[in-house]
Amino acid sequence: MNQESARSALRCAVPVVFCTLFSIAARGDTSNESIDVVVRSEVVIEKPAASVWPRLLDFRSWKAIRNLERVAGEPNEEGDLRVVTPCGTGGSGSYLMRIIEIVPNERLVLKLMAQDGKSYLGYAAFDLREVNGATRLVYDIYVEYRAPGLPAERLSSTARMFREATKSKIDQEHLLLKGLVEGTQHTGTDRCD
Repeated sequence: MNQESARSALRCAVPVVFCTLFSIAARGDTSNESIDVVVRSEVVIEKPAASVWPRLLDFRSWKAIRNLERVAGEPNEEGDLRVVTPCGTGGSGSYLMRIIEIVPNERLVLKLMAQDGKSYLGYAAFDLREVNGATRLVYDIYVEYRAPGLPAERLSSTARMFREATKSKIDQEHLLLKGLVEGTQHTGTDRCD
């Protein structure tokens, strides 16, 4: 599958999963049903970490984000809090993202929170390791989504589907980031279309 057809398939599949979970979570039910998502993505970018870092922090250039609004803190510093609206969620999937650790050219850790404070909570960590002028970017994400009302027999299959869709989405975003940093991909396209 080429990069464009993968991107097209991603636009169709991921929003359905996100919208389903976000709409279930938005009800605010406090039952114990939850879906744990643990995903790792790795990519080698043929540029030094100092070249990767500024683009990594420019989320809008490579992530499938419709809107990114800073609401507190200094830009790209610990405490930087933003409202993120991902593509394909119709605006109902907005969440909060706070920088909780930042070590330039090495590590970025984010806390991900539902705007209602109950629906989900997670952490995402980007680790950059430079080797021979190239950078290995490792991204780990850990999220617990509340899924009240989701029948117990569907929890496992929904969790698997969500992990697979999330992994696919992140891998595609990292290929775009790689292309942007290496100069083989150019900006100017809206990843939400």
